[in-house]
Amino acid sequence: MFAKFKELREGLERTMAEEQARLKASAEQNADTEQNAQNGLENAPPAEFEKIFKDAFDDSKERANSPRRSDVSRSAAPGAAIKSDDDDSRPKNKDSVQANGGDTGKAVVTDAPGTNSDANLSPELVKRLKKLKKVEGAYGALLRSYRIAHTKVSMLDNLERVLRENSLVDNIEDPDAVIDYINNINMQKKLYQEESSRLSVENHNLAKESTAYQKELTVLRDEIATLKTTETDETATLASERNGKAQGEGHDYKHEVLQLQAELASKLEENAKLTSEVDSMKKQRSSDEETIDKYTKNSKDILKLMDENSELRKSIEKTDARAKKLEAECKQLQAQKERLRLPPSTPTAPTSSTVSVTPMSKKAAKNNRKNAKKDGASHPPADSQPSEPAESTQSPSVEHTNAEALEAEVLKLKEEIANKDVQIEKLSKQRKNEEDLLENNATLEESVMHLGDDNIELKKRVKALEIEKDEIKLQNGEIKERMKGLQDDNATLQSRISELQKELACSTETNEQAEAASEWKAKYDLVKKEFDELKVQSQTIESELGAVQKLAQERFEKLTQAKDIASRLQTEAKALKQDSAALKATKEQLESKQKELRALEKQMKELKTEVNRLQRVAADRDSEIKQLHDSIVALKKSQAQQEDQRRAVQREIKRIEVEKEKAVSVAEKSKQEVENVQAELSKLRPKIFELEQELIVIRADKDRADEIIKLRTEQKNKVEELMTSMQNQSNELTMRLREAETKKESVEEELAEVQRHLDERTSEHDAMRRVLTETAEGANAKVNDMKSRMEAAIKEHEEAEQEYLNDKRKHTREIEGLRTKVREKERELEALRKDKADLEARETEWSQRRDALGQIQANAEADAETISSLQSALDASEQQVRDAEKEKIDLRKLLDEARSQYEEANKANRELKSAQSQLRSSKGDNSDEQINLTYVVNVMYSFLNAKNNDTRSKLVPF
Repeated sequence: MFAKFKELREGLERTMAEEQARLKASAEQNADTEQNAQNGLENAPPAEFEKIFKDAFDDSKERANSPRRSDVSRSAAPGAAIKSDDDDSRPKNKDSVQANGGDTGKAVVTDAPGTNSDANLSPELVKRLKKLKKVEGAYGALLRSYRIAHTKVSMLDNLERVLRENSLVDNIEDPDAVIDYINNINMQKKLYQEESSRLSVENHNLAKESTAYQKELTVLRDEIATLKTTETDETATLASERNGKAQGEGHDYKHEVLQLQAELASKLEENAKLTSEVDSMKKQRSSDEETIDKYTKNSKDILKLMDENSELRKSIEKTDARAKKLEAECKQLQAQKERLRLPPSTPTAPTSSTVSVTPMSKKAAKNNRKNAKKDGASHPPADSQPSEPAESTQSPSVEHTNAEALEAEVLKLKEEIANKDVQIEKLSKQRKNEEDLLENNATLEESVMHLGDDNIELKKRVKALEIEKDEIKLQNGEIKERMKGLQDDNATLQSRISELQKELACSTETNEQAEAASEWKAKYDLVKKEFDELKVQSQTIESELGAVQKLAQERFEKLTQAKDIASRLQTEAKALKQDSAALKATKEQLESKQKELRALEKQMKELKTEVNRLQRVAADRDSEIKQLHDSIVALKKSQAQQEDQRRAVQREIKRIEVEKEKAVSVAEKSKQEVENVQAELSKLRPKIFELEQELIVIRADKDRADEIIKLRTEQKNKVEELMTSMQNQSNELTMRLREAETKKESVEEELAEVQRHLDERTSEHDAMRRVLTETAEGANAKVNDMKSRMEAAIKEHEEAEQEYLNDKRKHTREIEGLRTKVREKERELEALRKDKADLEARETEWSQRRDALGQIQANAEADAETISSLQSALDASEQQVRDAEKEKIDLRKLLDEARSQYEEANKANRELKSAQSQLRSSKGDNSDEQINLTYVVNVMYSFLNAKNNDTRSKLVPF
């Protein structure tokens, strides 16, 4: 035992020494090959690695020359000395080989001089070692490339996740979409920058304008203060001059100035009167417009009632026709009743005749009715000889059927009578309503006549105002002539002043005259200023008179319109009167018919005993009567509402009359107040300066209003820009939809090709099904995304429309508040209305595009249905594939069993290797790490076959 063990030990040591010497000799070659493999295989595809491993571990060619079990056990030792799991473990093995190579190499040379180191190894082991070298060279590069690919995949997954969360792009497969998204973001940034720059420039300009306005305000305030001081000084000088002594010529000039001032005061009073009259005219115009609107509304109501009246006439004609029919039927029934009341004749015919007549009883009754209709009620039954044998042959069953028919007809007649009573009540109520309407029409005509009288009075006032205007013009001409005379006097005064100045050089006594001349100059300047003010006031009065004339013309046009409406109403009232007369005649006819129907009711009381049997049938029709009653109640309610409206109109007319009386009283009061104001005008001159200040404030308000209008126009421009951006987005969406359609068409073509090749390629069903499902899911996802985007775009469009409408409403409200102050901005409003029309046209285009998108969505749904049909066809083919998968599962089970056996063999091999390592440790030599080639091969094979990154990361951890 020990001898054998020593022999085995010595053999193992020899082989190890030879292997170490060989490795030491080929260390340099291995370094070069590793560098070349690292440089060449880092970026190599996986197919090259598969080829290397297949070539390295393909033992099918060498199974025939398999060595004995003792040789395999011997050759396992040198293979156990090498292990290269990672890149970090490889250089350690090299160092160990170099460190332990010296002594062993010497031993080998001494033991077997002149022999080769590979002579004692088996050829299979040599081949395996060569293959191991190839694998070692490729394994490091494969690990590096795998780690790089894993990092790239993880980075790409993160990038796609970020793109899905923060953008419209789903994958990196479409680089054009990513570029479009980035370009859109850049465009938005540019737009925002442009808007911010434009707004900053506008703010800067507004700040400059505000500073300029503030400076102007300060200047105007200073001017007002100086004017106040000058006026106070001038009033003081005038008072001193009035009290002081002056020359004869100066006294005449002062007298003229006082006259001019008195005339100015009278003209101011007249101006105030004219303004008050203009205001009263405006108020009357507004009240007249309201009354005209009310009259137009009343005329519309009258037209509606006319239409209802025509409908009721038609219904009356229908009821008349039905009443005539009922009268004819009543006559027929009376004739039949008289026939039935006759005593039955003795039966002369044989029994066979009676038997033959009984089945024909119904036909006989019908023939009797027809004969009664043809003959009428004029022919009595006693005179009719051919009817006697028929009556003699009738049985009691015939009489019973006739009685039932009569009962049914009687019930019908009662129902029709009730309906006619209801209709008569409706017509009476309608007549009352028409009479009320006629009264309202008469009141409206009276009010229109009053309005005509008021308009005539207003025309007289306008003519008086025009006469006053002519008088004011004449007075202005006289004032101008006086001013020319004053200018001539001023020239004479200037000549005298020049003479006085010459005399001043000669004597010192003329200084007082020079001072008087300067005072006269100041007074002249004041008079000139007052003349300019009078000119301005006369111009304002002329403009106001022109406005008054325009108002009078508009009022005259409205009066003509009101007269036309009144004439129309008169014609309509005449037509209503004629209709009411016709209705009266129809009512009389209906009353006569009612009398006849009552007579018929007295005759029908005899048949009440037989009618009681048919009350059950009448109970079923009570529900219909209730419905009719409900309809009558609804009509009554509507009539009550119309009466309430009429009463409200009357109240409003009364209120208008009260307001007119109040306005007359207010006008009288205003006349008294005007007389008081004329007395106080001389005292209220200092308040003119306050009014000028208010004018300044109003101008500032006007400027603010202009600024507000500018801001609103800017907001409108922004909204238009938003609309353009929305249109651009819609265009982008349409482009993407077209791309999606092209992709769908390509997918449909691929599906067609798959259908062609389904019969030939059954083995490729799994791959094709995956591709189809992925494409279908992608298409559906894209369609859903496009739908969501379209919905978001539509929502944004609706929000923009709502914002635009809100801004528009605010804009109109502010314009209505500022119309009285700013009339010059009406042209801009017309331009805004044109823009609104353009926007509405764009909205119509947008709705058309939306409809087109809806059609595209319908096409996409149809495509999805075709895809679902193709998938159902694929499901049929998948059943065959499932059978193949079952066979695959069985084969996998066999593979698992083989792998379990292989693992048991590996365990035995590991136990042998552990025994060898114990032997080495007992000897004291340095133990090298082992390389489990089978485990490395299995790991690499599974790594290359795995497609998911998770499984790869589990197989090869980092």
